[in-house]
Amino acid sequence: MQDLILKAISPNIERAVAAVASERAGRPNASNRELAERILKGTSWRLGSTGFISGLPSNPAYAVSAGVLESLNTTNEQMQLAARIALIYDPSFFESDSAVEELLVPILGAAKVGGLLRGAAIKASGTITRRLIRDNLKGAALKQFKKLLLKYLGLKITQRALITKTIPVVGGFIGGAWNFGQTRTIGYRVIDFMEA
Repeated sequence: MQDLILKAISPNIERAVAAVASERAGRPNASNRELAERILKGTSWRLGSTGFISGLPSNPAYAVSAGVLESLNTTNEQMQLAARIALIYDPSFFESDSAVEELLVPILGAAKVGGLLRGAAIKASGTITRRLIRDNLKGAALKQFKKLLLKYLGLKITQRALITKTIPVVGGFIGGAWNFGQTRTIGYRVIDFMEA
């Protein structure tokens, strides 16, 4: 499971760069926010549809395994979304060794990441900034943070799969709404994070 979670939170940078280049070419006069919101809208609807469809089956054995796989896919697509938004605002964003960890701040929410960072012996006061992460998440602290993060994500992915996939048809509506709402929340957090 740990390898699947690591893969899910590892964005495909080349794919993100190509997507941003295509968006910029198609809308050369659009602001960063307009491009980010366009990508966010498409991703939200796509993941909402995926959540709905994967929640329809009524076989409980299939529902849980499908739920875990769908949750991992959704997490990966949300990381791709975050990567594209980050590249819209900062084309050199992924030159930092801690770029993926920086994106996890808006994805998980600053309060959750702050708790994980404190657990890794890094004191974060107030708002967690990109600079704070770059300056403090190195070496052993970065390894500890990743370990705590994997544990947290593993629990959340399993929990989400059970909630959204064990009730046929209704699970489809729950899964679709969950994916759509969560993706929009994450997207706007990333936009705010990059604009800060």
